[in-house]
Amino acid sequence: MQKQDNKLNALETELTEAKKENKLKKNATDKLLKEANERLKKDLRNKNLAEIAAAQGMLEGANALRKDTQNSQDATDKLQCKINKRKSELTYIIISPSIREVR
Repeated sequence: MQKQDNKLNALETELTEAKKENKLKKNATDKLLKEANERLKKDLRNKNLAEIAAAQGMLEGANALRKDTQNSQDATDKLQCKINKRKSELTYIIISPSIREVR
């Protein structure tokens, strides 16, 4: 039983770290998208083709980062499901002997 608790604790620690990383990635993505959009608007008004291309590159990078962030979030969601399943199994193991005693 202790071994299963240790594994569950390790998974929960991994989940916490993954959530922190996802939050940082999301914040970075949001900031990059905002800056790229502002830069693109300004450069379009000024008709600065070189800077428009740079802003477009920033947008492409931000979109790639957003896709990576979504993939990380999907993995985090799967890990959360795995943890919930383990907790449910452990709860069943703990409760089931007491149910047998009642019968």
